Order: sequence, then C-alpha cells, then structure tokens
Amino acid sequence: MLIIRIVSNILKLVSNIEDIYSRHINKRNSKILEVSTGFGINTYTLLKITDDLGGSLVSIDIDSRRVEKAKKIFKSYIEKGVLKLELADARSLHYSDNSFDYVVSHTTLHHINDVERSLGEMARVLKPLGRIIIVDLKPITPLILIPGHSPGHIVRTREITIKYIKSNLVAIEEGIRGILYYMVASKQ
Repeated sequence: MLIIRIVSNILKLVSNIEDIYSRHINKRNSKILEVSTGFGINTYTLLKITDDLGGSLVSIDIDSRRVEKAKKIFKSYIEKGVLKLELADARSLHYSDNSFDYVVSHTTLHHINDVERSLGEMARVLKPLGRIIIVDLKPITPLILIPGHSPGHIVRTREITIKYIKSNLVAIEEGIRGILYYMVASKQ
C-alpha cells in the first residue's frame, strides 16, 4: 500500500484529478464502478472518496493478476465492505442495467480494442442521472513511446470517446490536466 500511496502522490503532481472526482462523486451511500483496477493507483484515490461518503466501490479488471494483487493491497477495504474486486471485461459487463451511481475509467480506454462498445456498457450500467467520468491520455505525452500508446491510437480513442459521450450522454465538464484529458457526463 505504501508504494500505491507514493505513486498516487507523484501522479497528483503531474495530473491531479482527485478534485474532479470530489466535485462529481458526492452522493452519500453511492455505488461506484471503476473500469479498470490496473495497478490500483486510481482505486486508492476512489477508495478515499468512497469511504468518506459511506459508499461502495466495485473495481474490475480483465487481468486476473491485477485483481489478485489488488485483493492483497486493499484487503482492509474489502474486509470493511467498501471494495469489491472482480474479474470482468469492460466490453461485456455482467451487471444489470442502471446498477451504479458513478462509473469511472482512468487511463483505460486506450487499452481496449472496442472503445465504443465499452462506453456503451458503462452507460448501460449507469443509473439515470448518474455520472460517468472518463480520464485518458492526451496524444502528446512521454508515454507514447510505449507500444500501444502511439499518438494516432490515442487520438482515435479520444475522438471515439468524445463522439460517444456527446451523442449518448449529457456532457457536464471536460478539460485537460497535465498528461490527461477528462470528460464528465450524465445519463438522462
């Protein structure tokens, strides 16, 4: 957990999005879906907010190793009933329609080969008037040197995301933070 805290604090210096979460995730006893757990850095940030609001967080990942690692790191939150970690694919979520007050995706969409389908699934499980928060890479970041992070790929992911949100949801806020762009939208 110490490493997660350290990395989380470093990321705040580069692209602090915690205030965006705090502005938009504010309903007591809310149910939040995180797509995807990854290394657990964003999970940690969401857990602090979720715990303060008396809510619950379901964090999913398609990689069983990430889920198992996160279960060890966040054992105390799981035992408190604040966190549930599950193996799941964002392109085919196994939750009922209108299940979550908030859906958050942080630096995930550019890893998914069917962004529009994943966004559709996220919107499907979001409750009416619920909010979806999408955070992903800007096209020009040092990370573009990593395979799968080419500027063209990042640009296409961003274009698909913006088009989907503006066509299917109500955009509330969007902007840029350091190496990231973000969009917040509501389901009507």
